[in-house]
Amino acid sequence: MSITKEIKRNLSVEESGRRLIMPYIKQISIGGRYIVLPSIGESKFNKDTSRELQKYGDIFVQLPNKQMETIELKTEVENKHNNLFLVLWADKKRERSGWMYTCKADVLLYTFLKTKEIYRANFPSLKIWFEDNKERYPEKITMKGGNVIVAKVVPIQELLELRFLQKIKI
Repeated sequence: MSITKEIKRNLSVEESGRRLIMPYIKQISIGGRYIVLPSIGESKFNKDTSRELQKYGDIFVQLPNKQMETIELKTEVENKHNNLFLVLWADKKRERSGWMYTCKADVLLYTFLKTKEIYRANFPSLKIWFEDNKERYPEKITMKGGNVIVAKVVPIQELLELRFLQKIKI
């Protein structure tokens, strides 16, 4: 698959993930107040502003208590192995850190399209636990869009049992 086709496919998967979670976003927001940030290439902001906003997640939601919650959305087509793919390196070759280190969102929503599964994690708590435990999990290296992505593969069931993850029902 060419890089251009792969990028278009990835954007389509991301968009499908957004559509899947929108009922949940509308449910938790006050009066439907939320902002879905566009991808950097689609943004009307300049690239530096877009990159800075993206550090805080993909969606900003105003909650009923008037607090703002930032949500990072990760989407996979299917849940083949019942694991989360927690990215350490977005591109090891170019030494670009992955979202487990760069993202400052309050919440991680991890979705699987085929089964319509949605998992929610308090992202700061998950990151602290992960930093202390990441060596226990296998590393997986993949190529995506010319990037060498390095991630740890962590079982969903274990995160559910530790209460770092909860399954969302819509």
